[in-house]
Amino acid sequence: MTEMISKDQAATALALAFQFEGKLEMYEDLAKFNENATQSGTHYALIEMAAVVDQIGAQLPEGGLDAVGSETFYGYILHEFDYTKFPVPQLIETVEEVAAKFAEEFQLDQPAAAPGM
Repeated sequence: MTEMISKDQAATALALAFQFEGKLEMYEDLAKFNENATQSGTHYALIEMAAVVDQIGAQLPEGGLDAVGSETFYGYILHEFDYTKFPVPQLIETVEEVAAKFAEEFQLDQPAAAPGM
């Protein structure tokens, strides 16, 4: 593996891995993918998925990721992938659609209330 990844993509991959591992017992699709891919295959997939997740994050309104928190964001985004696709799960929708759905669900497109209101 000679391809270099950015520090941001590496940080995203680690965050996804923590969320992924925490959800293995709760979600059959993640557990089945992990079992079929083996540990190294899952790690490779999460690195590749991180590049897509970074693209989604870049589509959010400014300060949106900070407003909801990275754990919420990564936990949510993991469920936007189709884990029947090998060797790397693919988004069920486009980057733009996922970003818009996330922003709507967490009301990131709403202006913040002015202090004292």
